[in-house]
Amino acid sequence: MEITEKNPEELINSKFYRFILTLSGLYILVIILLLFSGNDRFRIYAVVIMCISFSGWVFRSKLKKHTYILTAESTISLILLIDIVRIIIGKILI
Repeated sequence: MEITEKNPEELINSKFYRFILTLSGLYILVIILLLFSGNDRFRIYAVVIMCISFSGWVFRSKLKKHTYILTAESTISLILLIDIVRIIIGKILI
């Protein structure tokens, strides 16, 4: 939540935030790849992750007061991404 309150110049100069922004770009790429995959489950996961991210962006001022909601959103996204990795590894090993 602090990232949205800082100036872009400050973010680009920090190695940590540059790393976070790079990971965010990869995260968006993964969601796009999930949307265009042939697996219906992956498409549903991509839509759920996008809805969670969009709602977090829209309601960011309210979410600052209720951090447990942020934790729940992050946990849901993490569970979905772990299930995606589990499915992919299962298909590779079979």
